[in-house]
Amino acid sequence: MTTDLAHGAGRRRLVWPYPVLPTVLLAVVVLRVLQFRDGAAPDEGGFLLLAGQWDSGGDSLYGDYWVDRPPLLLALFGVADFFGGVLALRILGTLIAVACVAGLHSTAKRVLGERAATYAAVAAGALISTPMYGSIDVNGELLSLPFVVLGIRMAVEAVLSDSDRTARLSALVAGAATVAALLVKQNIADVAIFAAVFWIFCWRSGRISWAGLAARVGFAAVGAVLGYALVMAWSLAHGTSPAEVYEATYPFRVKASQAIADNPILVDQSSSRLKVIWWSFVASGVPLVLGLFAVRGIRRTGHTAFVWSVVALTAWSAFSVLAGGSYWRHYLVESIPAISFAVGLCAVTSPVATRRVVALVAASSIAIGLGYAIKPVSTPGTTIGGALARVKQPGDTMTQFFGDAEAVRASGMQSPYRFLWSLPADTLDPRLDELRGVLEGPRAPTWVVVRDDIARNRLAGAGVYAVIEARYHRNGTLCDRAVWLLDGVDRPEPRATERC
Repeated sequence: MTTDLAHGAGRRRLVWPYPVLPTVLLAVVVLRVLQFRDGAAPDEGGFLLLAGQWDSGGDSLYGDYWVDRPPLLLALFGVADFFGGVLALRILGTLIAVACVAGLHSTAKRVLGERAATYAAVAAGALISTPMYGSIDVNGELLSLPFVVLGIRMAVEAVLSDSDRTARLSALVAGAATVAALLVKQNIADVAIFAAVFWIFCWRSGRISWAGLAARVGFAAVGAVLGYALVMAWSLAHGTSPAEVYEATYPFRVKASQAIADNPILVDQSSSRLKVIWWSFVASGVPLVLGLFAVRGIRRTGHTAFVWSVVALTAWSAFSVLAGGSYWRHYLVESIPAISFAVGLCAVTSPVATRRVVALVAASSIAIGLGYAIKPVSTPGTTIGGALARVKQPGDTMTQFFGDAEAVRASGMQSPYRFLWSLPADTLDPRLDELRGVLEGPRAPTWVVVRDDIARNRLAGAGVYAVIEARYHRNGTLCDRAVWLLDGVDRPEPRATERC
């Protein structure tokens, strides 16, 4: 089997000697497996911890803890926790990456043909396997991606299918996928954006009638309601109400944006991360893809509905990445479908230029991915938690400020303070009154880990650091984090066996 990448009549045919899609999928698996690491990232470990105790009751949003994420994200982390934790999560992420590349290839092939689908799959495979896009760690963006890919595929099929029954079923699934993506990460509205633009342009062009458009919207709405009801029934069974989920995922984000804007330290941290996102974006080669798409991909393709749907998808992805204010690199994962389809559209009109740009994107992803595989990024939370786990005693608890949520999971202890991430603490406990009450009360944690000078200054400014100095004594340093032990408790000094 060969793939014809000919560039038109009279030009030399470039024939790839292997089936391209299986080769790309195998490369995705290999690149991701090479970048597996022993420890979990802060979000990975924190979400695994929350998911593992969600059904244990508790007085916060998810059991004993609070996080500004929808419930389907925790349910997916719960699956990984059930099957073994970090390794299972890595395998789940790899399976998702493979499924997404295959799904994007299927959509591009349905609309644009095999050649465009081949280029789209190569671009998607590269971006879903590179640390530059933050796509190796399993976060909300990656876990929402299969629902986005499925929803877009079904939104296309809802129009292009010659069977009314298939079209309506596809619209139903597209609606359910839209809600599922939003219930993994609350800003991932990509399916709704794509479907709205694609269906409206298809109606305006006469591809579907007004009655056909209304039927598709109606079936999509039914799918959305069914999907939402299913997830919320699961949440209620675990003690989390729809009202609490809404408050955590939308009003909270408004409060969090204001908290960031009002805190110079948080503004500086966000600005630093924005620079990281920008340079990661540049290093990935994607700006060249977007430039080529703007010059060659938008015009002259003959696929007006798909073109403008991709434009809308690209614009939404950019807005979504920038609007949150926190600027973590894995936010870029959301843009992978838009970039993949942009590459496919460019391949229709400019295959030679597309091949060169995609080759550059793939080379960048492979080189950087192999570099991370040779020298993996450390996970301090795992190192800290492991050291504490070796010296803890039954009944010990710990709290860390602010970040390194993975440390709590790796330690095998619980935290009496419900905010494991900095942004919820900054937003919902701005004066740290709740934290002070925990440290001064009978449930004071056995161990306290203070992350850095920024955390110490934040604690000192709220009068909490004085409480720590009064009730605790220093018992070592791990990965440049100060470790404090409750007075009256005798434990060996924890020591790291892995490098930080």
